Amino acid sequence: MTILVPPHPLIKHYLAVARLEMAPSLMTKTAITELGRILMYELLRDWLPTAAQEIQATHAVAEAEFIDNSKPIQIIAMGRVAPVMLEQTGTLLPSSQTYHVGLDISTEGSTDYYLNTLPEKILPEEKVVVVVPEIASHEALDRVIKDTISKGAQKENIRVLSLVVAPPALAKLGLSYPEIRLYCAMIDPEVTDDGRIVPGLGNLHYERLAAE
Repeated sequence: MTILVPPHPLIKHYLAVARLEMAPSLMTKTAITELGRILMYELLRDWLPTAAQEIQATHAVAEAEFIDNSKPIQIIAMGRVAPVMLEQTGTLLPSSQTYHVGLDISTEGSTDYYLNTLPEKILPEEKVVVVVPEIASHEALDRVIKDTISKGAQKENIRVLSLVVAPPALAKLGLSYPEIRLYCAMIDPEVTDDGRIVPGLGNLHYERLAAE
């Protein structure tokens, strides 16, 4: 797995806002939304399908490229906050389909869906973006990627977008999915015994954040 942390100053700024423990939930939500938009822009930079054609410009015919809307990108939003990350990405993805999943992880590491709207089939040529706010452990993302592949997706056509991630999870995912790229705002150094990323994202109340 290739990990990319884009060195964009706005990513650093909004990550700092998202880390603030005592920030109002609206401020945190705005930071999460902006991080999702900027990171999605970086993820799509060399990946959006385009179609070339000639257009009539003001003074002459010009060669042009447009986003190919006949090839929608499939988005898989993991958990309750991933949709917040996607709120401002509509202009970047004029043609996309979003599926929602949520998983519980047991103390033994097994995973069970409490929400699963994945499609029955994904065409091998279709591109898939998996959006997950934090990756403290590998189990949930590993399950979603495996299920996405079982429905027809190709590993090289899957990318992951996250806010903060932890090295132990990345190490395990990297062994299984060397073809996949992951874009994130930061790789945080530690995970606590109860599975929290340190320093993490401050006082992030998922249910309240998603509801506002």
